Amino acid sequence: MRFIWRIVIATSCVGSIWAFYEAKTNERALFEKAQVCSVHAEQGDVKSQLALANMYYYGQGVPQDNVEAVLWYHKAADQGEAKAQNDLGNMYFHGRGVLQDNAEAIQWYRKASNQGDTKAEFSLGQMYAKGLGVPQDRAEADRWLRKAADMGDTNAQLALGLRWSMFSSSSKNSLLLVVLASLSLLISSFFSRKSSQDQQYGISAVAGLFGLLWAATDIYGYYYVIYLQSISVENPFSFVKFLLAGIFASMLIIMIIPKGDRLALGVGYLLFMGFNLYAISHYNLVRLAPAVREFYSVNGLLVGMLISAATIFWLRVKETNGSACVTINRFPS
Repeated sequence: MRFIWRIVIATSCVGSIWAFYEAKTNERALFEKAQVCSVHAEQGDVKSQLALANMYYYGQGVPQDNVEAVLWYHKAADQGEAKAQNDLGNMYFHGRGVLQDNAEAIQWYRKASNQGDTKAEFSLGQMYAKGLGVPQDRAEADRWLRKAADMGDTNAQLALGLRWSMFSSSSKNSLLLVVLASLSLLISSFFSRKSSQDQQYGISAVAGLFGLLWAATDIYGYYYVIYLQSISVENPFSFVKFLLAGIFASMLIIMIIPKGDRLALGVGYLLFMGFNLYAISHYNLVRLAPAVREFYSVNGLLVGMLISAATIFWLRVKETNGSACVTINRFPS
C-alpha cells in the first residue's frame, strides 16, 4: 500500500511540474494571439474585435478588464456581429464594465435576436417573462423562447418545459436503468440482512439510495428549471448531481471488484489531480468560464468517487484493526 501511495505522490509532483510548464507555454501563446488580434481589431476586422473582447473579458493573453471588453464588444456589435450584440447585452444586464441598464440590454438582445442568435432569443424571452426593461408580457416571452427552443437551445426548452419530451430515448432508458438497479440493490440488501449477516448489505443499501437520489436530482433539473435560471444556482446544482453519480458509481465498483475501494480511491485521485492540473494549466482558474458547467460536473463526479471510496476504505481498516485487537485479547502471549 505504501508503494502505491509513493507512486501517487510522485505522479502528483510530476503533474504539478508539467502543469506549471504548460501554463507558462499557454500564457505565451495567448499573449501572442492577443497581439495579433489587437492589430486586426484596430483595422476594423469584426471577428478580431469580438475575439479581443472575449480575451479582455476572460483575461486571456491580456489583463482581465471588463471596460475594455465592453469597448470591443461595442465596436463589433456596431458592425452587426450578432454574437457581440448578445455579449454586449449581457454586459449591460449584469453591469459588467458599464452601469447596469436593462433597457440597453434589451436593445442589444433584440438586435442579436433579429439575426437569429438563439442565446439572445432566450435572454429576450426571459426579459419579457420577468418584466425587466420592458412591460411583462408572457405571450411575447413565449414567442422568443419558442424561437430559441426550435433552434435547439437547451435553456429555452427547459423554460418551456419541453426538455423531457426532447430527452432522447437512450437517455430515458439509461435513467430507467439506474432507477431499476437502485431499487434492486435496496431490495437485495433488505433480504440479505434478514437472511444472513452478509457484510455487503450496507454497501448495497447505500449504493441503491444514492442511485435513486441521483435519478431524482436529474429529473428535478428537467422539470423545475425555474430555480436554475441563474448560473450561481445552475453550477452548484450540476456539482451536486454529479457528486451523487460519483458516489453511486464508486459504490458499484466497490461491490463488484475485490478491494474496489482502493482502486476507486487511487483512480479517482489521479483523475481528479490530472483533470484540475490540466484545467488550470490551460485556462488558469479565471479562464474556466467557457466550460464552467463541465468543470463543476467532472469535479462533482470525481469528488463523489473519492468521498465514498475513502469512507469505505477507512471503515474497512477500522474493522480490520478492531478484529486484530480482539484476537490479541483472546490469545495473550
